[in-house]
Amino acid sequence: MFRYMWRKDLALPFDKYTKIDSHAHIQELAYPFNVGIGVNDLVKIMDAYRIEITVACDVNNEAILNAVRRYPQRLIGAVWVDPREENAETTIRHYIEDLGFKGIKLHPLLHMFSLSSKASKRILSVAGELGVPVFIHTGHPPTSLPWQVEDLAKEYPDVQIVMIHMGHGNAFYIQGSIEIAARRENVYLETSGMPMSSKIAEAYEVVPDKILFGTDIPCHHPAVEITKVIASGLPESALRKIFYDNARRLLNI
Repeated sequence: MFRYMWRKDLALPFDKYTKIDSHAHIQELAYPFNVGIGVNDLVKIMDAYRIEITVACDVNNEAILNAVRRYPQRLIGAVWVDPREENAETTIRHYIEDLGFKGIKLHPLLHMFSLSSKASKRILSVAGELGVPVFIHTGHPPTSLPWQVEDLAKEYPDVQIVMIHMGHGNAFYIQGSIEIAARRENVYLETSGMPMSSKIAEAYEVVPDKILFGTDIPCHHPAVEITKVIASGLPESALRKIFYDNARRLLNI
């Protein structure tokens, strides 16, 4: 059982640790989110919070391409597709093989598709062929439960799958995500939007090399997401893995 302990260093500057943000957006989100960010402001925030590299995505892949070209040393693109679209596989190959993107983003809740569908499985097959990770939004029924992701991970053991939000806001989904990551070698956990610092510490006990820091900018602020990781009470060696080393290894950067 996790027990919170007072830590004198929780007031440390947010720039103490170099970071890779494994999940962020460059986009304007309308109702009900009513929030947005452009690439220049994103890079300013990265500088302020010592985020060296950000994995960025948007349903508008061309906008991400333009952002990556503007800041090639700071941004990595993840191509975002709806698997049901006829050209989804072609789009993935183009952005990864021709344009240097390093991952695939799937959002089964937004696009309302089933992860068990043939269309979804074609995306996983392409990811395995190209050797890139797949970032999947998790934590919302009926389409993005952790166990649905696990079924894909089991069927495609050679594809690295990142559970974005590691179950999100439901304690059962969060716990399920941790247990799945422990069972499946190819499943990783990303921290943004998940509210429980204690679960980051709990996950580290079983999958220390598979926890990735993320912000989900502009939906969440780095100050909140960084504090949440530090508040887990993990030692500095663990924090450095979560903030930087694990993502660097996964993304081969």
